[in-house]
Formats: sequence, C-alpha cells, structure tokens
Amino acid sequence: MANERHTFSLSLTTPDGAVFDDEAEMVIVPGAAGEIGVLARHAPLIALLKAGSTRVYRNRQAQEVEEFERVDRGESEADRWQLEQRIKAAENQLAAAGR
Repeated sequence: MANERHTFSLSLTTPDGAVFDDEAEMVIVPGAAGEIGVLARHAPLIALLKAGSTRVYRNRQAQEVEEFERVDRGESEADRWQLEQRIKAAENQLAAAGR
C-alpha cells in the first residue's frame, strides 16, 4: 500500500494550445507566495500564480518531469523565455476574466 501511486488527469494549456495532457502524479507550479505542489486527491484550490518553472511529475520515483524542468537542465531545445511568455499571457487572460 505504501508504494501505491495515485495519479490524476492534468491538462496545461497556453494561448498557443495544449502543452501537456496526460496522467500525472504531482504538479508543482510557481505561486505568488512560493511554489505550490499538488498531488492526486488534493483539495480544490484557487491560487495566484506567477511566471516561472512548472514541473509535472508523471512518476515521482522515476523523476519523470515535464518540458520546463528539461529546459532548466539544458536537455530541451524549447525556448524558456517563450514558454514563460505563454504562461504570462495565460495569466493575464485569467486576470482579465476575473478568475
């Protein structure tokens, strides 16, 4: 029971489209007051986010993470600035919509 993994469906979308749509064990997002980690069965949460590194763990023990973490480690060809700008644009849209 201790090694049982719990996952949840996670979709991350930017104004340019989906960047992740799969099962995840944990996601860590940059909150206004610090990083916020979310696991399966997390209570509903509304939080102010800021631009920064978003990490999606498909399997925490195997250290399988999403593209932002790979950029930080220099293992991805993706443009980090462009990814951050997409996140900022999405945050602005949410703020304009009053969410």
